[in-house]
Amino acid sequence: MAGVSKGTVSGATSLDGLLKDFYGPRIAEQLNNSNFALDRLEKRKDMKWSGRQVKFPIHTQRNSGVGFRSESGSLPGAGAQNYSQASITDVLFYGTIQLTGLAMDSVLSDRGGFRRALDSEMRGLVNDAKDHFGSKIFGFGQAGANVTDANSYNGLLGLCDDAAVAGDGSTETPWICQSMKNPLGYFESDYVPAQGQTRYFKAGQKVVWGTQAQLGGATAGGGYGTIDSVVDSTTINVLEGGGAAPAQNDWFVMGSENTAGNYEFENGLNGLGSLHTQYQERPNAAFQGISVTTGQDYTWQSYNLDNNGVFDESQIHQTIHNIEEVGAGKPSLLVSHYTLLKEYYEEVLGNVQFTSSPNFSGGYQTLKFSSDREYDWVVDKYCPYGMMYILSEDDLFWAVRRDFGWDDRGGAILKSLAVTGNDAVRAFYKSYLQLGYESLNAHGVISRITVSGMPT
Repeated sequence: MAGVSKGTVSGATSLDGLLKDFYGPRIAEQLNNSNFALDRLEKRKDMKWSGRQVKFPIHTQRNSGVGFRSESGSLPGAGAQNYSQASITDVLFYGTIQLTGLAMDSVLSDRGGFRRALDSEMRGLVNDAKDHFGSKIFGFGQAGANVTDANSYNGLLGLCDDAAVAGDGSTETPWICQSMKNPLGYFESDYVPAQGQTRYFKAGQKVVWGTQAQLGGATAGGGYGTIDSVVDSTTINVLEGGGAAPAQNDWFVMGSENTAGNYEFENGLNGLGSLHTQYQERPNAAFQGISVTTGQDYTWQSYNLDNNGVFDESQIHQTIHNIEEVGAGKPSLLVSHYTLLKEYYEEVLGNVQFTSSPNFSGGYQTLKFSSDREYDWVVDKYCPYGMMYILSEDDLFWAVRRDFGWDDRGGAILKSLAVTGNDAVRAFYKSYLQLGYESLNAHGVISRITVSGMPT
């Protein structure tokens, strides 16, 4: 009798050396690939364009030549409407997979196996691209040429506030950054409660670090490497790739090396953080080429409410109504993290004030919030803690030069790297687009909402 153990069974000969491993057809997915805010906003992909940039007029001032006069008085002096030109340039988003010739030839005897492996890589990259894109929905816009403040927050993952970073960057003793803060670049004063400081970092990320001056400069600075692990809410371990070690006041961004053009700083979306006061109150701040107004002039400015306290449903009503009073649009969508929706749900559950129960269909979670009318409340895992974005979807659009897809120029997705001396093939997944705002005063943000049960 033949056995299958690695030794012998009652003197029987083992067949272990003759047996092959059998691999099941599925991969057990361990990653959360849900991006509910991105899914909702992607419905606004209604502008296809080509050329250098998108320009559209913004109505910024009324005709002042109106008014009551006496019977023999003079007519009001002539006035005129005033318009400014908003402009949008797209950002370039890429994803890459690469397979060596040996890896391909190793499964040629089972072409179905190769197809399954390739399909897995391609599907995985699409999910990863969407996940990263979904997190950047909540980031800040690009600084713009008119901003004199040297600080920019576009593309940031977090700040190292550790004055004595331990380790040497090796796999045995990686650098230990124990005091991370400012997730996505949001100031601590705008991001209460101060939890989840490392929530936008993931093991295996390629990152670049340096001061804002280094990241914004044209020459190399700082360093680059890989996130070895996310230890807790304030600590990450980092492996060396090159350049200097992480230091206090170094920002981290996604990127492959610390040379200009190879990381995300100032190369990302005009995210929803563009609606926040931190972004709009920079010296000489401009957005989409138009100077942001200040004070109570909401012509080109969002309405922001600093809650700085526990969840208060009345402040959502207040913000919506103030947006409608000073703005040019009608908000239709509320976006927050899960914890804020939970706080609201628990508050209204005892009073039975909601018009319909939460819908948990297919993992998509939304609640109808009633104020002067109903608003969809969408939750998203990447929304900054303690914040709510109140959006007028009719005043948002995607300027799309090229939507997400695989580069098939030349008639093939897989492209040989033989001309570069490499026995490998590579495929690119990419898009050229930008999130556009037809108005700023149609949207608003509530900040610093402290809620119970916050994840760390």
